[in-house]
Amino acid sequence: MDELSGDEEAILRFLRIQLLQQASYAQVAHHDRYLRAEMQHDADAIRAVLERLADRGYVERRNGRFARDGARTYAYRLTEAGEEALRDAM
Repeated sequence: MDELSGDEEAILRFLRIQLLQQASYAQVAHHDRYLRAEMQHDADAIRAVLERLADRGYVERRNGRFARDGARTYAYRLTEAGEEALRDAM
């Protein structure tokens, strides 16, 4: 396993505590004060981190309507590889 950046680790920890271990990038960006303060990035930057994590198999992309306005977006779900990467990072 490759090493996680601080931002990647923070996002994986956030997903771990979510119901069903999944959240949309908007939820990651806007709904957790601690994570927002820790990351200091906008939603586009957070989505880019989530996409990198998905490309590496640490999170799974899931299609659906997760935004209030009904816009189609991805939700990202923590995978076993993501759980293992978090354990290795600690």
